[in-house]
Amino acid sequence: MAGRRRTLDTPLKQVLVKYEEEDLAWHHRLLLVQGPTPGLWIGATPDEEVQSVDLTSFAAGKVKPLRRNAAFPDVENDGLYCFDPVGEGALAAMMDEARAFAELLGWRGGGAGASLEVWLVADVAHARFGQEVPAEATLDEDCMVVREGRALVRLEGVWTFAEKVMPDAVATWKWSKWAGPGRDPRVLAPLRDRGRETEFELMPQWRPIVKDEAPPEPLLGPRLAPELFAGLRVAGRTLVAQDAEWRARSGVPHIGMAARFHTAAIEILRALVTVDRVDPYSTIGPELCCRYIYMVEQACDRNPRQPDWEGLEPLVSLAMSTKGTIETPEFWTWLAGVQASRAQVLKQGRLLREERKSEAKKDGKGKGDGKGEGE
Repeated sequence: MAGRRRTLDTPLKQVLVKYEEEDLAWHHRLLLVQGPTPGLWIGATPDEEVQSVDLTSFAAGKVKPLRRNAAFPDVENDGLYCFDPVGEGALAAMMDEARAFAELLGWRGGGAGASLEVWLVADVAHARFGQEVPAEATLDEDCMVVREGRALVRLEGVWTFAEKVMPDAVATWKWSKWAGPGRDPRVLAPLRDRGRETEFELMPQWRPIVKDEAPPEPLLGPRLAPELFAGLRVAGRTLVAQDAEWRARSGVPHIGMAARFHTAAIEILRALVTVDRVDPYSTIGPELCCRYIYMVEQACDRNPRQPDWEGLEPLVSLAMSTKGTIETPEFWTWLAGVQASRAQVLKQGRLLREERKSEAKKDGKGKGDGKGEGE
């Protein structure tokens, strides 16, 4: 035990206490549950024996606080009696025994040291994300490979990631995962203060669109959402302000169907990005809302009193034309190119035949003139 020269890698408090009469004077103590008075603890010895520890009974200089996973102070001359590495199972067993001991002593609500880290599934794509890793997995070396506060763990035959988290920090930890670089790109980072959320506050959080991203399937054409939100940012407007401004300046009747439809699309889009926190750049729902908003504004721009919808249907076409046929723009682009090439070949062939006929006529006329002169 004396061979180990680093403290335990645990958030629990650790100290060295000095017993003058012992050959190894400095004893390592792991403090598990804090008592009702300062300095009184239930702790564990390097032999994993749980006992009460009264730090106030030691003279000044005979108690040394320790840092987590750090080198011990220079006490080699007096001898050091410290812990070997302690597994999760052994640590949990000592904690359970300490809590039972504290309950026996009548301690209630004790302990700055009573909070123990737990292993949580850290893969945001895993069905059990945020759930505690089963105890049997943490005790099986074939199912868990630990490196400090992170681990690979095999759950239901599949390897995934896990991390150590304090129980009172689980919510913050989940937030960091959802907002971090490894999060689901379809979901925006959640807000800490949901009572203050507005579209304008969210705008700086929307990521810039990547130029080589594919158009949203099954919608046709390039994405509209990035341009719409970029315009709102430049104008300094929220979605609600845009709806009010458009109603006031477009000339549409305030109780008309077009105005109501515009407001409905705005409200749906606002709910998607501010409440559901859906990324409008990588999902179809917000993109479709943006297209309906644009379609209404364009139709009313032509005639506010009687909107003209002609030619705008492809904006919201879900791979179907207005006549019910399947839209295949890439195939038709290829086919149009083939037909154009074929038409060019046919045109050149026709011009060649006409040129040959013209040359033939000229040759025939020249031969006839020559025969007459010979006669």
